[in-house]
Amino acid sequence: SMKTVKIQGREHQLALINTKQKKQQVLVDLGWKDKSSKDFSQGDSLTVSGVPVQIKDKPVLMAQQITHKGESVPINRQKNVKSGNQQQVKN
Repeated sequence: SMKTVKIQGREHQLALINTKQKKQQVLVDLGWKDKSSKDFSQGDSLTVSGVPVQIKDKPVLMAQQITHKGESVPINRQKNVKSGNQQQVKN
């Protein structure tokens, strides 16, 4: 299930995700709602990598990257970065 909550003045998307083994559910912070380039729906298959933290004695995975339908999306959590100021570097 998906939910939007306000954390330190910013809206974050949270999702309760079933693990691959479906024995456990994990609460995942998918990042700022206004920065999210994806709208996920219940039942979507996601691969999430991130950092586990404790918030009010509850385990939460702070997503750093999400893979959805073969596309990897990095989660930028820096407060001072504005989407218009990002630069792309080509190798």
